[in-house]
Amino acid sequence: MEKMTDELKLTDAQKPKVKAVLEAADKKRRELFTDSSVPRDQRREKMQALMDEQNKQLKDILTPEQYQKWEKMPRPGRPGGPGGAGGEKKGEGAKKE
Repeated sequence: MEKMTDELKLTDAQKPKVKAVLEAADKKRRELFTDSSVPRDQRREKMQALMDEQNKQLKDILTPEQYQKWEKMPRPGRPGGPGGAGGEKKGEGAKKE
């Protein structure tokens, strides 16, 4: 949250709203992963729906400029973020010749 506040320059009014959205989404993700009744192939679809809902809510809170920055920020499970595809850390990878 602190990194988001700094990078997106959240206002005091935005901070609690963004925090609530992120915490609710995180709780739902954890519940999804611990629910053994949800088949693995359906988990991905449900996860995508959770992310879509989170992004919709954030888009309503953030300015267009802040939302563009948010979309580019590395997050877990995304390339460049912790746990991202390829296992590379930011700044690593193929070197240009």
